[in-house]
Amino acid sequence: MFGQGWRLHYVILACFVSLALLGGGHFLYQKFLWEKALVKKLQSVPQVEGVTFRRTKNKVEIKLGPTPDLKQTYLQVEEAIGEFFRENIPEVVIRDERSPVLSQVWEKTQFAVYEAAARGTYTVMAEEIEKIAQDHGVEARLAVDGERIYVALYQDGYFLYEVVPIIRLKVPLGRGENGV
Repeated sequence: MFGQGWRLHYVILACFVSLALLGGGHFLYQKFLWEKALVKKLQSVPQVEGVTFRRTKNKVEIKLGPTPDLKQTYLQVEEAIGEFFRENIPEVVIRDERSPVLSQVWEKTQFAVYEAAARGTYTVMAEEIEKIAQDHGVEARLAVDGERIYVALYQDGYFLYEVVPIIRLKVPLGRGENGV
């Protein structure tokens, strides 16, 4: 009969040792090979100065330096992350070098940005941000794509970056399926 003469406690011990070795190997692979490859890939983006990967919070913190095109830099970061994640893509958190003046300008302009994200009033948003930025001696660079609004503010070596997702609202057509 199969298994005769085997000591059950040795079999159980062998299973636990095998699981520990497999789990440890997987952890080492994730920590030292996979994560290091991800960080290296992200640091290959020219404006990325630092990367922190927080697995528990599913976030990747990116420290950006001054960039002439926030949208392009963000898309490069997103593409690099996409090479490592097929699902459960982590949230990208951008760290910048903001000053009190830049923070104040952002506080005044964020209403226009979030309204544009919800309603699509991009021209009004751009005009309002340009006006407020000029009043404070700040350079503003804006970009929009189908998914996000990119706001970059610059003044005296400081820079503030905000990436705001565009909200897609489903508006009912009317009473019936065809709006009738």
